[in-house]
Order: sequence, then structure tokens, then C-alpha cells
Amino acid sequence: MSASGYRAGIYCSHDLAGTMASLIGAAVPGGGTRVRAWNVPVTDTHPYVCAPNDFPAEGPTGCDYPDTIAWQYQQNCELSLPGAPCAQMSADLSTSSLADPSAPPGAN
Repeated sequence: MSASGYRAGIYCSHDLAGTMASLIGAAVPGGGTRVRAWNVPVTDTHPYVCAPNDFPAEGPTGCDYPDTIAWQYQQNCELSLPGAPCAQMSADLSTSSLADPSAPPGAN
């Protein structure tokens, strides 16, 4: 994987992100661990109201781990889509500092 330009990565709670990145960095030569973290305000199903131009409210560093490249911002939110073929849908919402967080470094 490393020869193809990919790096180690992890998806974890923002509370564990620093520790996990350090552990992976120590175990994987070359460093550059990509962290995807979650920090959601509520896990129960809930309505989410947001103007399309207001999403995301913050970049991924808003998850409280400054080196994250992707943040799961909301979980189990119900989106109201009036006028769409599906008027309501359940979704998890994420934001990333990269156009394609799964691409090898340098591809974005």
C-alpha cells in the first residue's frame, strides 16, 4: 500500500484521535497518518435543519482534533427535503479538507 502512495489512516472518536495517530505513526514508517474523526452532538435520530450554503458550518478541525482530514459532523439526522421525490431521509453528515479523502497524498 505504501508503495502505491497510500498512508495509514484511522476513523475514531475525536477523544482518541491524537493517541491513535501517535500509535500508528510509531508503528508505520514514514508517518503521515490520515485521521478521520467523529464528534457528533447527539446519536439519537433527530431533525437537522440547515440551509445548503451553511453546510458544513466548520471545516474538519471543528471536531476538536486539529489534524483530522475528515469529520463526521452529524449522525442519524433526518433531512427534510420538501419538493424532492423523497421528502425526508436519514443521513450521517461529514466534511473533509480534501476533495477525495481516500486518494493517495498529492492527488488532491
